[in-house]
Amino acid sequence: MSKGRRIRPDGRARMAAGILFRLGSVWVGAHWSAQNRRLCINLLPCCTLWLVWPGGRRP
Repeated sequence: MSKGRRIRPDGRARMAAGILFRLGSVWVGAHWSAQNRRLCINLLPCCTLWLVWPGGRRP
C-alpha cells in the first residue's frame, strides 16, 4: 500500500487534502502531477494547498 493512501471501511480509497508552508515554494499558480495523482495550488507564495486523489502520494 502506498504511503499517502487512506482506505475507508468499505475498502475504497479516499481523497486527501492539506496545507503546506514551505519557503522554497515562492511561485504562484497550479501544478498537476499525474505520477503522484496530486494537484498543488499556490495562491500565496510559500503557502500550498494540495489535493491527492485515490492512489496518489502526499507531499
